[in-house]
Amino acid sequence: MLHNRLFSHIFRNYIVYNTCWEDPRIDRNLLQLQDSRLLTITSGGCNALEYLLDNPEIIWSVDANPCQNALLELKISLYKNGNWRTLFDFFGRGGSSLAIPIYRGLLREYLSSDAREYWDKNIQFFDPMIGRPSFYFYGTSGVVAWNVLRYIKYKGMQDLVIRLLDSETLEEQAYWYGEIEPRLWGYILKFITRRRLMMMMLGVPSVQKEMIEIDGEKTDPDAFIREVFRKIFTTTLLRENYFWRVYLTGCYTEECCPEYLKEKNFETIKERLERLNVTTATISDFLENNDEKFTHYNLLDHMDWLCNHNPEELQRESELIARRSSGNPVLIFRSASSQNTYLPDFFLNQLSFSAPIADQLHKQSRVGTYGSTHLAILKRDHKESIEAGAKVNGVL
Repeated sequence: MLHNRLFSHIFRNYIVYNTCWEDPRIDRNLLQLQDSRLLTITSGGCNALEYLLDNPEIIWSVDANPCQNALLELKISLYKNGNWRTLFDFFGRGGSSLAIPIYRGLLREYLSSDAREYWDKNIQFFDPMIGRPSFYFYGTSGVVAWNVLRYIKYKGMQDLVIRLLDSETLEEQAYWYGEIEPRLWGYILKFITRRRLMMMMLGVPSVQKEMIEIDGEKTDPDAFIREVFRKIFTTTLLRENYFWRVYLTGCYTEECCPEYLKEKNFETIKERLERLNVTTATISDFLENNDEKFTHYNLLDHMDWLCNHNPEELQRESELIARRSSGNPVLIFRSASSQNTYLPDFFLNQLSFSAPIADQLHKQSRVGTYGSTHLAILKRDHKESIEAGAKVNGVL
């Protein structure tokens, strides 16, 4: 179908996620990565870097979109050839007037040819003197965020948004959100959720929109997203929630930012960078052509994408994961749906789900836009799967 081809084009040729949109605090709690061999999807690369703090044996960060891998490579190069301040200027503040000379003098030669080609054309994303004021307003999701911010300014609400973000209590925050919600989300939500292109730019394919529409009582995407916003903006303190701050302001603060951007973690991550490998491929192609055996998988929400427009690839990937694992591997994945029944039957039958702990942590997500988070053990035999599941849940 045309929209599937357009979605595939976007996801092969543009940065879609300029920052990860999965809460790594939950990932790290679920996966328990010490001494692990992890396969993860790259996305913005933020979380792959943060996982190094848990002392894994090796991480392979895989993405079918070479632009996403170019983003992670740039971050790695800043660790290796820059310092914490330069890293934070690029990815904490969203840019620097020195970004282009720093790239040419310190970073460029250490990138792969594909990453070098991408950033040769696009390094100006980090120069606020040339275009938009922040890198986080580039890429497809960034373009949507930039236009929402322009609308906020047009409506004269930027002071209200700052007061919302800087609220010291949930009561204060709920008050400011009550002032903003009727003036902002009505028009913005309808504009975004009723246009397929806008949803694709945010990384939401049609199949995920359909999952929202048919999942229980969530028949209206507008109502679902409004509910998500209301929960995030009234029940989690935004002073501590860097996910939403960066898209509403274009930057993080040193106190409110991902762990990979904190000065205290810079040297630890730098020392362990040799354990992090980046490659461009589908999960299936990588598993088919690589000899690694993995103990952990972080599959984000991409199985949502495959279940509708490419079920054959979902079947192939599931078979390869089952074949190319070590011991009783741990898997986490997310979905727009609250269910996991869209997975192939043979794969579901091999998975032992730990729903209580996954559901509990899912409710604590600082992102709040997914319908569910799933934690599972890939069974080798019944006895082993019970023991492995008990260990994950802290019983053994």
